[in-house]
Amino acid sequence: VCQMTVVPPPGSSAQKLDAAAVLRLAMGAVRAKAAAAKKDAGAIVADPKTSPLARGALKDCMDSYDDIAYSLDHADQSMAAGDKDTTGTMLDTVRTDVDTCDQGFEDREELTPVMSKQDAELAKLASNCIAIAVAAGLR
Repeated sequence: VCQMTVVPPPGSSAQKLDAAAVLRLAMGAVRAKAAAAKKDAGAIVADPKTSPLARGALKDCMDSYDDIAYSLDHADQSMAAGDKDTTGTMLDTVRTDVDTCDQGFEDREELTPVMSKQDAELAKLASNCIAIAVAAGLR
């Protein structure tokens, strides 16, 4: 998963990628997956067959997916400023935001966690960002 998400854009040279660039590619993968998950959740919310209780949990997920983008923006800004502590905190926050979606379904025990597949992928991607940041000394 990690190697597939840190592929340099077409036309760029992999030799030019430093640790921060690799982390930014990984963060971009999280951002893209969160946007896709938000779209999936929105489609389920719009389905008239979806129960009101599930709609509440899904709307919470959609908010969490928005929070992921916000946290990634702040991680990127902090990284650019050389603020390792805030970079680390914001990457940890991304991971927490993923868990928040799953928790909404767990809190409503009678619901099937319909976003579990997307959240599992997001959790891996977010954890990869943390690991890259640690390995590169960026947090």
